[in-house]
Amino acid sequence: MALDYVDYERVELCLRGLAVDRWSVMTDLFHRSCPLKHASKAIFPSLELKKCRICVIFAAHRLINQSPISALLICLVTMVNSLFSFPNPVNEVSARLVAGGVVLIALAAILFAQPWIFIVLAYGFLARVLSGPTLSPLGQFVTRVLTPALPFGEKLVPGPPKRFAQGIGAAFSVTAAVLVVGFDQIGAASVLLAVLAAFATLESVFGICVGCKIFAILMRVGVIPAEVCESCNNITLGGPAAAAGSR
Repeated sequence: MALDYVDYERVELCLRGLAVDRWSVMTDLFHRSCPLKHASKAIFPSLELKKCRICVIFAAHRLINQSPISALLICLVTMVNSLFSFPNPVNEVSARLVAGGVVLIALAAILFAQPWIFIVLAYGFLARVLSGPTLSPLGQFVTRVLTPALPFGEKLVPGPPKRFAQGIGAAFSVTAAVLVVGFDQIGAASVLLAVLAAFATLESVFGICVGCKIFAILMRVGVIPAEVCESCNNITLGGPAAAAGSR
């Protein structure tokens, strides 16, 4: 199929993140027309990057006849944007399982007082803030192995509050890691991780996302613009419905 018949408008919507189901649209276009698909597998062989690879292919299709340099740049930008993106919506089941993993790692760091455990915990939070589960070993294990194996239905919740909560966790865990590695302050670092473990326990066991509650408050007072999370506009601070909407 000739490149002239590729639906570039749909592709550009996908690349800008405006499509509701970017992956299905890209897959459809990929199977309809893709003379570069074999080369793409050689360039981006990792299955972890298959979504990104398809975005790159069609970005190249758009510009390949205009400027090879422009095509390369748009490919690189698209690849980076696809890699460093946070899922929206988020499966609440996976989020709570990740929180459970955080509790275990934080408790291990406190009990064994090993600097490398503090570093592992801090890396996990930074990875999840930047890319959701993509660069997080714990996130990958939960989303690819643990969640599919459990008999729980998918429960989708807005992604931005979860990313904000991961950012709070990153602040706590990175500070704790710096205290341990840079200043040998195990006690102070353990206190921070104890607070972090308490927050993570609330989410994992009771479904209470403290970071999401803070996100809701900041939205209500206007610190976080409504455009950041349009699906969060119904978040309130009380009642069962609020708890479901804010997690």
